[in-house]
Amino acid sequence: MRYEIKLIMICFTFFILYSCSDSSESSSLVSNVGSVTDTTDVTVNNDESTKIEALPEIVLLESIDLYSSRTSFLVGESVELIAIGHFSNGSVSEITNDVSFVSSDQGILEVSGSEVTGVMAGVGTITATQDGVSQSVSLLPFSATLIKIEANSLGLSLPSDGSFQLKVTAIYNNGQSRDVTESAVFTSSDDSIATVDTFGKVIAQSSGSNNITINFESEILIVENTISALTVSSIQVTPVIGEKAVGEIQQFHATALLSDNSTLDVTEVCSWLSSDTNKLEIDNAGLASMKNSGSTVVSAQYQGVISHVNFIVSSKVITSLSLSLSSSISAIGMITSSTVIGHYSDSSTDDITGSVDFISSDNSIAVVSNSNLEKGSINSLNLGEVTITASLGGISSSVQLSVSSISLSSIRVETSSSLLSAGINAYFFAFGIYSDGSEIDITNNVNWTLSDIAYGSISNVSEPKGLYTNTFIGNSTGNLDIDAEYAGVVGSLNIILAPGSIAGISITPLSAVKNTNKNFEYRAFANFTDGASVEITNIVTWESSDLNAAIISNGKNDTGLLSTITEGTVGIVASYKGLSSLSSSLIIDNEQAELESDNGTGLSASYYSGNNFDTLEGQRVDSQVNFNWAQGSAPLGVGDNFSVRWEGEIKGKFTGDCTIASRSDDGFRVYINELLVIDVWFAHAPRWDYNYSVPFIAGEKQVIKIEFFENGGHAVAELYWQCPGDVALEAIPTEYLFN
Repeated sequence: MRYEIKLIMICFTFFILYSCSDSSESSSLVSNVGSVTDTTDVTVNNDESTKIEALPEIVLLESIDLYSSRTSFLVGESVELIAIGHFSNGSVSEITNDVSFVSSDQGILEVSGSEVTGVMAGVGTITATQDGVSQSVSLLPFSATLIKIEANSLGLSLPSDGSFQLKVTAIYNNGQSRDVTESAVFTSSDDSIATVDTFGKVIAQSSGSNNITINFESEILIVENTISALTVSSIQVTPVIGEKAVGEIQQFHATALLSDNSTLDVTEVCSWLSSDTNKLEIDNAGLASMKNSGSTVVSAQYQGVISHVNFIVSSKVITSLSLSLSSSISAIGMITSSTVIGHYSDSSTDDITGSVDFISSDNSIAVVSNSNLEKGSINSLNLGEVTITASLGGISSSVQLSVSSISLSSIRVETSSSLLSAGINAYFFAFGIYSDGSEIDITNNVNWTLSDIAYGSISNVSEPKGLYTNTFIGNSTGNLDIDAEYAGVVGSLNIILAPGSIAGISITPLSAVKNTNKNFEYRAFANFTDGASVEITNIVTWESSDLNAAIISNGKNDTGLLSTITEGTVGIVASYKGLSSLSSSLIIDNEQAELESDNGTGLSASYYSGNNFDTLEGQRVDSQVNFNWAQGSAPLGVGDNFSVRWEGEIKGKFTGDCTIASRSDDGFRVYINELLVIDVWFAHAPRWDYNYSVPFIAGEKQVIKIEFFENGGHAVAELYWQCPGDVALEAIPTEYLFN
């Protein structure tokens, strides 16, 4: 109504001035509403023109976006509000200091300026209003008991002039967590080695070792710090090849490759720069906003070393959104995550969860967050059905979430393998089994713990939640329970920690031909002295022999992702604990068809105690079937009477018949495409069995299953082949075996 009255008054004033003006005089109209356009000639009659300022452009506030730094936070904690105004002329600007904030319940949320403090546990609403336009955000202060604190690193290895930003997360007994870096107290045991400021930034001073102690609400955590004469070899910025549409955001990451082949995440301590801020703006934490279409260069600089990547801000438009939830069923108190995929006019797709706005149709049932730290995270509060909507640029997608009265009955814990070799990390996942029989992924809700912290640590920080860091160095097999607790229910998984040392590193593909401006993945494997093959893609250090032609990422989110830039021949190598793989040959040529060599990594192996597959003791991948075990020395503690089943595929290296042979003690049998090829399933001394002819087609795979039992004493299980042109039998190589 205010703007309508102003508009009427302006029009009336213009009419009076127009009617009363002398034909030779000029009159001006000044208004404080909106912005004023340039003056124009207005024809008064057929032969005269009077210079009159045109009616001012009325710029109206059309809508408000309201954000909170966090949606859920502890009672007594304060969060900041940010208000963004969208105006009728298409402009967008921050109006936090211009709007009026009102709390729906001062007993739950107390607002002062743009700061909101949680007074009592519950759900409250903050409304921002300006010129009759309003927007609200629901906030969720909670009461809980602090269990522990965790940091983004428990051990730092810094160059002599390096730095690192520590992040501290508080873990509570209701499954919630929050970043408490700004509230934590940091101290260094020796400032001459490394200092730490009040914000958790560690700065190296001289070579040596010291400890950084973190204290938050009487919880103490110690970060071991080693400063050495390392230098920064290079900086990798990821994504190397990227594209986002106008209006979206992109989180960049910077990883420093140090002179000892170790890596360091320097995303929050390096200097970020965009070559064209009209197209892309980037903050000091690497978070970029897409402003206008075009190409720009994003740079990161750390310790005098700089890296650049090209990034495209596209004018493509989103045609539709696809919103999905980690589960469509929830229980009171549960946190559900969201994922939004954008579909574009050029038929491409992209995960744009961080760019959209989320809305819950009923905040009394479920609250959905729009803060950067917990974007799309849904807190279920009361029973009922609620619609969750994601929108961007006038396009939206909605899904239903049902908050049910179901109760948690049990928790099932999973990982990719129940056997972990020494020094190999793994992710663990938790699934809640509820009273109605439903199963829900609650990985991000549970509190993770280990039965023995001497064997490592497991993360409760949101981004790598459930990541187990393995520090096992025993000489014999160890056992470790991985526990997940939520709502008073505990689930546990016992894993076997296997001793051993890495004999070598292998990578796949061993060769590839690619065009420019393409992304594809490399994988790395540790081959242990006991025959196990373990994927270690995310913990090796990747290197490219020509960074101008191809870059392979060591970033935490896309380790092993290779991006081709210009034509050329490049060698790709993976290194870990002083060992390096053979160099993979990558040819980048736009005139050639793209291809990758298909290399196997071994067969899936299941180890049982008892010589008739009686009790499963553990599973792993064996790089070959080529074992000669002394009495009682088989892996996984299966004892002296045990059995093993290997399964997977075998790829032909020759088109035609090849001889399959075995050496075994005791029982041994081989199936290829369900055809029994070798059958000596009885107790016997070491013996050879061969001259079994099997047809193969070069490059094609067949299903293979191998079974073995040991009845006591030494154990031998070896599988060989010989194809035309081979000079002798050979143990079937890893590259022809697939799991």
